[in-house]
Amino acid sequence: MTEHDRPTRRAALAAAAGAAALAAGPVGAQSPIRIISGFAAGGSQDVLARILAEEFQQALGVGVVVENRTGAAGTIAGEVVKAAAPDGTTILVANIVTMSLAPFSFPGLKYDPVKDFVALAKTTEFPIALATGAMTAKTSFADLVTWLRANPERSNIGVPAAGSLPHLFAIRLAETTGLKLTVVPYRGGAPIAQDLMGGQLAMGFGAAADFSELHQAKRITIVAASGTARHPSLADVPTFAESGVSGLESNGWNGLFLPAGTSPALVERYAGIVAAALAKPAVRDRLVRLGFLVTPSTPQAMARQMAEEMRVWGPTMTDLMKPR
Repeated sequence: MTEHDRPTRRAALAAAAGAAALAAGPVGAQSPIRIISGFAAGGSQDVLARILAEEFQQALGVGVVVENRTGAAGTIAGEVVKAAAPDGTTILVANIVTMSLAPFSFPGLKYDPVKDFVALAKTTEFPIALATGAMTAKTSFADLVTWLRANPERSNIGVPAAGSLPHLFAIRLAETTGLKLTVVPYRGGAPIAQDLMGGQLAMGFGAAADFSELHQAKRITIVAASGTARHPSLADVPTFAESGVSGLESNGWNGLFLPAGTSPALVERYAGIVAAALAKPAVRDRLVRLGFLVTPSTPQAMARQMAEEMRVWGPTMTDLMKPR
């Protein structure tokens, strides 16, 4: 068991609090629940949402469905949840882009990530991975860079959305290596993986969880990933730092949010369900195998993390999105 998949003391305490909340009474939705994801079916966030949907259904005894409202880096999903009743029947699964970066990426954003939502929990982190496939047939970062220098007209790089953390990574990679890369925004990581396998795209940045199973099946190759250490399920993949590229250490994250105005009792109830779910070895192992790092946090810690990310990343993202 690695440091990433071992339940921490904090997680154990959160799970205990979750069990107490579950036993406290019938606070929570009595109608079917929707978990809204802003990215395509089959992608990493969608898979996470479906795993959590199973846990909510078991805990509450009501039907739980996942709806994919794709587009605009997950912000369309955010608009759906903002407009929903604060009664526990609509949950947003979102990431760093949809919440912390969106105010700087989308000038016409129709929600305020701080005022229009209540943070429920951070669930997972994920390395940002650089993958390639049939077009280049390269299996190392160095060989991929060599191929890109020899084929500048084919140096397209897919990212899950414009203004996303992988988009920032693509810009940083170009600056660091001197490569001239054409960024191609997609609607999530799953379509990027499809085009890598089909040879329509030279390379793509995305959540490691979008590429992990295909990498293990040798259908695409992850040549490098973010983080300060290798992911336990991708031990053969070096970090960017190991590959000689600095400034690409940050991981992304996923979290759950409810509409503003949701009662504190319901937030506590749902946070308990999430904490209890993420403390289950079977759930943790499944998520790690998919390429996630299980990093549960409280609603308060999630809110603090978002505030810090807005402070740190805001100026960079604002500059990135300026017309050139």
